[in-house]
Amino acid sequence: MTDSEIPLSIREEFISIALVAKSLIPKFVDGKDAILEMKNGGSKNWRQTEWIGWWFEFFIETEVRPTIGHTIGPSYGKTTFDLQIDHVWDLKAHPNHLDALILNDQVATRQCITDHNGVGFVIVEGTTQYDDDLGTFKEWHDKLKGKKSAYVLNRIARKAKPRLRKISFSPTAIVGIWIDSQETLEKGSKDGWISDFQKNMRNSNGKPRNAKYKFDTSKIPEKNVVGRETL
Repeated sequence: MTDSEIPLSIREEFISIALVAKSLIPKFVDGKDAILEMKNGGSKNWRQTEWIGWWFEFFIETEVRPTIGHTIGPSYGKTTFDLQIDHVWDLKAHPNHLDALILNDQVATRQCITDHNGVGFVIVEGTTQYDDDLGTFKEWHDKLKGKKSAYVLNRIARKAKPRLRKISFSPTAIVGIWIDSQETLEKGSKDGWISDFQKNMRNSNGKPRNAKYKFDTSKIPEKNVVGRETL
């Protein structure tokens, strides 16, 4: 794949998504407001600890989809890709201070690439603030959720410390990444910008987790970048 080999239709599709999102996305997203927005809007993901990515999906679904008219993408097992126009895209959020970006189930990703001649990722980048105030954001979110999940109970039993919570997100750019083939996945793995995540890991119930792909965002080749819109 060279820069010119990403088809124009894919570039135009990303731009149509990114420009509408750019015109509507807030400059600052308060974590509590975002979680309440999802909860009140009927999203099933308002309980998630890593709320930023789920909020971005909710934002695209409720604010962008009515304008550009996309549909939900295909499903493979428990994995559903977020949107589809002529091409399939998945939505991700990425704090700027991190290199690792967790992607989708590997089996689902490979099958989607085979069935749809590739898959793209629409990524909102931004800066985050963390809850340094003795975990008050966590306490607020836990109280809102009520009953502790099996995951939380398992963590407590293991006496593991909870993760520091993100309390806000300020979007800075929307980036499109395109994977056109199984060969690109393999080459990305060899070149070090695509790797495995949660391979050989287990859920709180002891069942194995499906392995996912992970991008090292500092190493993604420009030839795989569909476009970038600064916010």
